[in-house]
Amino acid sequence: MNPRSHLGLREQPLPHVRITTGPTLPGWTFPLTQALTATALLTGATRTDWLTQPLLQTTLLALTALLVLRPTPTTAGILLTATAILLWTSGDGPFDPRVLWLAPLGHLLWRTTWWAARTPPTARVELAAILTGWRQTALVLAATELLALAAWGVTALPGVGPAILVGASALAALAVLALPREE
Repeated sequence: MNPRSHLGLREQPLPHVRITTGPTLPGWTFPLTQALTATALLTGATRTDWLTQPLLQTTLLALTALLVLRPTPTTAGILLTATAILLWTSGDGPFDPRVLWLAPLGHLLWRTTWWAARTPPTARVELAAILTGWRQTALVLAATELLALAAWGVTALPGVGPAILVGASALAALAVLALPREE
């Protein structure tokens, strides 16, 4: 006897459900992108004559490996801080034009770290999910590039080195206050 018969329910076939997805990326692309971006950031921020030092090579490799093995905001922050320190110590003026291409790479590293922390290598992620908020990201990166270009132009003026350092610190503080916190 069917247990549903006393409730007045009858057997019905289940509806056919069809699910489609758009184009996807495999999950293993995020750690790969992380490693390539971290390598580009660290080597791009380093003076070329320093790259032959074994201690620096080991440190750069260890930082990249740590980020790939533990993709967390903390490890991404450590790597971005190391990039900033390398850029600061290897520069020869108040503003280094390498910032113009290192800033978008830093953002790419941050985004891929977020995805790598949440996506197993065997999973697939739809491109529509990855590109969510791309307009806002493009706007922030464009504003960052414009600020960097303005700072580069201002560095031609005499005696503005300390003012740029104060301005960069204020911009970093503003970014920390404006960015949403992960819970």
